Amino acid sequence: MPYVFSQLIWLKQDESETKELASEFERCRVVVGEATIADFSGTIDIQGKVHEQNDWSNVPYIRQDQATIQTPSVDQLVFADDSGIYRYTILGYWRRLRIVMTRTAGTITVGIGGSSDAQAFPYLPTQLIANDGVDIGNVDVVGMGAVQDTPAQYTLLRRLRDLLTGIVLAAGTAILGWVMYKRIPVHTHTTGTGAALASLTPAATFHLLGIRVHISTGAPLAAAETLTVTLDSGDGAAYDVVLFELDMGTPDIRDVVIPFGGDEDFFESGDVIVVALSANAGGDTFGCETIHELV
Repeated sequence: MPYVFSQLIWLKQDESETKELASEFERCRVVVGEATIADFSGTIDIQGKVHEQNDWSNVPYIRQDQATIQTPSVDQLVFADDSGIYRYTILGYWRRLRIVMTRTAGTITVGIGGSSDAQAFPYLPTQLIANDGVDIGNVDVVGMGAVQDTPAQYTLLRRLRDLLTGIVLAAGTAILGWVMYKRIPVHTHTTGTGAALASLTPAATFHLLGIRVHISTGAPLAAAETLTVTLDSGDGAAYDVVLFELDMGTPDIRDVVIPFGGDEDFFESGDVIVVALSANAGGDTFGCETIHELV
């Protein structure tokens, strides 16, 4: 059955002391300590161990009475002629817990409470920091929707591309939120009897996922009637690249499926993907489908 447990450690204590917590706390999912100090100078170490034979060592905690987000710490708490109320949530599982208090002035009251059924309070981090060896710098999550064209933030958004994309809810310059949703591929179909099969122009940053071509009627394609997929770069002809090339006439090929979707298949606004035959002398009827998603 769920239960709560509490223990008074010190009441207006004016001497240094080390106090071990009751064993009931090892059954608690969340343990919170509250310290009320009056003109107190001294230190506190929150220590634990996972086995009776282990040595005591400082354990991680988070301060809970701050307006700003706090990060876990194992540092010794230091007070200098301070008065106030401070609360700390102890993180992790510990077979035994103790509080080591060294006092030089003032008094301190400490109580500990725990619950077997409580949940630690979650929070949304305001920054994400790369930890995969690639330095993308600190990324401001709250503001990244408004300035997602900066290099670090654009890199972060691309890392999320496989599952999610987002739009910013804003009122003027105030960001109200960041809505995440799964991207939907865009399928574009063209048909004809000429050599120009398709020209994909999303006019926005996009990810090319694939191209399908079917030659349905007409005489067999001749040797060297070649299918090409070319990047017509928005940055100029110096950056045009042939992405795919296939001789459709030897043998007579009627169906082609070209997979894209890799890390190298992202293109900028202004880029155009051109799908064409070098020739279509027999006037064969084609159907071409390009698949992309906006990022």
